[in-house]
Amino acid sequence: MQELDSEAGSPIARKRRVTKPANWCVMLVTENLFIVGDYRPLAVELLKETVPGGARRFYRTAGPEFFTHFPLSPAQIHWLQEAKLFNGTWELLREYRRPLLDVLALEYPQVWIVENGESRPYQLPASQELPDAETYAFGPPVVMPLTWARSYSLYCHRHRTWEVDPCKDAGRIVEKPLPQAEGSEPPKKKKWPDLELHAPRNTLVRASRKQVSYYLAQQGEPQRLGRDAEGETAARKIIEAQRLAILLRAARAMTTLKTAPE
Repeated sequence: MQELDSEAGSPIARKRRVTKPANWCVMLVTENLFIVGDYRPLAVELLKETVPGGARRFYRTAGPEFFTHFPLSPAQIHWLQEAKLFNGTWELLREYRRPLLDVLALEYPQVWIVENGESRPYQLPASQELPDAETYAFGPPVVMPLTWARSYSLYCHRHRTWEVDPCKDAGRIVEKPLPQAEGSEPPKKKKWPDLELHAPRNTLVRASRKQVSYYLAQQGEPQRLGRDAEGETAARKIIEAQRLAILLRAARAMTTLKTAPE
């Protein structure tokens, strides 16, 4: 593999210079191997150098036929298809596991292995003590009061967008009930009703006022991420970390049971 980068003018060296930094990839160890990660030109070159053509297969789109390898329910398969987490997956013969791990580590700062329902990092950046995927993974449901804003939206990983009218997977924004004394008339509805968020811990929240503010949902009080460009940059980092956390959770479920024979 050293020869691939020995010449500064080689195709792989040029691709290393012009492509944006990679982030992570995940190896599912089943009867075969499944490699999931951002499509990287250099990583593909390295993979093709390591695994012969007859021993690999690329899934540009992970359709229902892809998920038949794994013990998942129809509802789980539909969710993963919509989230597009497994698009661009390579299927490879298991015998290439060891050389592939070292090759992938050249291109991806984070490399994860998922096997028998357990996930572990093969490589993490030296500065990263606790993986972001664990820090920002979704937790148990929380209830968080929301202060006034023109509008609120939640980030939905299933649809990969901010949703003002969020789907049930993302969470719910509801009006707090008005207190009513026994025997009295129902209270008048407020022009600006008090709202509260019912969603998993670490749900991303965007509030539009004169400025746009970004939060992480926590029990009681939100974790503030910043406003406008600062908050958007922080949110993008968390979205990427949460997608990895979701993928690792799905991969653990996919490798818990032995894959069904064809």
